[in-house]
Amino acid sequence: MVSYLSAGQAGYFALRQQEKEQNRAKEYDEMLVSRAAIARASHFAGVRKRARVVRRAFQQAAE
Repeated sequence: MVSYLSAGQAGYFALRQQEKEQNRAKEYDEMLVSRAAIARASHFAGVRKRARVVRRAFQQAAE
């Protein structure tokens, strides 16, 4: 993340620390969202595979 604060600005250190904390919180939220998206995608990939197994089991039982 790019900081738009100036080193000569009054209270720079405190503002920079606050900005870093906000960036960390934002990155953490984005990480959670991407983890959830990966979990959903993995779930649907697994569903497809399980459906094949179930279909084969029914086909073999019907024979």
